[in-house]
Amino acid sequence: MSIHLRPSSPIAPDVLVPGDPGRAMALAQQLLVKPIMHNLHRGLWGYSGETPEGRRLSVQSTGMGAPSAAIVLTELAQLGARRAIRVGTCGALDGSLELGQLVHADSAIGEDGVSRALGASQPLSGDPDLDARLAGAGEGVRVVTTDFFYEPSPDPRERWVGAGAQVVDMETAALFALG
Repeated sequence: MSIHLRPSSPIAPDVLVPGDPGRAMALAQQLLVKPIMHNLHRGLWGYSGETPEGRRLSVQSTGMGAPSAAIVLTELAQLGARRAIRVGTCGALDGSLELGQLVHADSAIGEDGVSRALGASQPLSGDPDLDARLAGAGEGVRVVTTDFFYEPSPDPRERWVGAGAQVVDMETAALFALG
């Protein structure tokens, strides 16, 4: 039973999961022909429809952070989603990355509570087939997922970079762990 998502129409097997409800709306308007808002409960805006090629697609916002993203991904799976791609922003740890540069996560280090609670003691990867299909969507990077937007002292960036992280976010490792 879905508690946090209350969709008014079926969820597609393929779902884009941005954190920001505004980004969900923008993606739905750009990618779907006649998008239908299927969820607005708890401010988690979600849309479903078909792409111009006739493929069913849903776009569902998750809110910020691993706990909210984990709830949404779990409920999406209960509602029929089979593939999910997080679409969002991250912070660069690697000085060679440019502001606004498109990257895709090929692995993630779980420094957040959800990933750790799910047993993520080593770097995680997403689905290898899906990762291969995303290879053309920007540089593949290692993400570190944290619970903090504003890092406490001492600053952990040096440790993260030493572990191979190139970017930081608040959701990816938890979504990989659940996936």
